[in-house]
Amino acid sequence: MVTCYLRYVIDPAKVNEFEHYAKLWIPLVGKFGGQHHGYFLPSEGANNIA
Repeated sequence: MVTCYLRYVIDPAKVNEFEHYAKLWIPLVGKFGGQHHGYFLPSEGANNIA
């Protein structure tokens, strides 16, 4: 098993663009045999990290 952990710093002016990008990845990961577990925001600290 391979686990990829990506840290995104989201520009508040480009939230819609990030949402579009994020939604595109979910089916692509599944198409190539992976399992996408979603995007998670921290409960404490910065609110622009995913």
